[in-house]
Amino acid sequence: MATARAAFAALVGTRPEHVAIGATVSQLVGLVAASLPGGSRVLLAEGDFTSVGFPFAAQRERDVRVDEVPLEHLAEHAAGYDLVAVSAVQSSDGRRVDLAALRAAHRSGTRVLLDVTQAAGWMPLALDWADWVVGAGYKWLLAPRGAAWLAVHPEAPTLLPHSWIGAALMLLSSRTLTPSLSAVSANAVEPMVMMPRAVAPAAPATRVAIRTFFVPLVELLAGRYPTSESPTDSRAGRAPASRTRWVLRRLVWAT
Repeated sequence: MATARAAFAALVGTRPEHVAIGATVSQLVGLVAASLPGGSRVLLAEGDFTSVGFPFAAQRERDVRVDEVPLEHLAEHAAGYDLVAVSAVQSSDGRRVDLAALRAAHRSGTRVLLDVTQAAGWMPLALDWADWVVGAGYKWLLAPRGAAWLAVHPEAPTLLPHSWIGAALMLLSSRTLTPSLSAVSANAVEPMVMMPRAVAPAAPATRVAIRTFFVPLVELLAGRYPTSESPTDSRAGRAPASRTRWVLRRLVWAT
């Protein structure tokens, strides 16, 4: 883990202690998106990869506004927004964002998030000025899927851990839950593998919702399959629904 953090830090021009580890770009961008204050304004490039834009669009319930402009006009519009999020290199056609112009906008107070998935490994990068630099390893770094990194500038706003489970629970409970959030200091980012056991302990309301919504649903759908208490018999033909039920029981235990 330390080697991976150091390698990504070297690729983007930052320090290893500023690098967190995750599984996907959308997961780590979602961490930034969920940490934005309500009412924030976010600017994206038209046609950018969905992992960059969708996590911010999902925050519309908090009045986070998302706009798009052509890539070549991104920097000139940046001053009117709280955050610009963009891929350093576009996956669709290989166009590069004007990093120098974005850096100038950053000096004027606009936060910048850069996705370097299509750039890291072949394009020289010196991005220690950006607030957040995220990237996955399955492109030019020739790594398997499931490895991603997030470099956090020491002066970037504090991040608030979250998970997709929390979002689903809020939806299922008609948005009556209070998310359980635990601040992470941007000055001492620890490696974060964003799995349910790695985030802050769930609030009591979240524990109740897991037991109330998820477990009965899976029990209903998977009731015709035999139940096993551990995953050790999966090679013996254990039913997928039974495996899912076991995972949910572990989730309830963890919360």
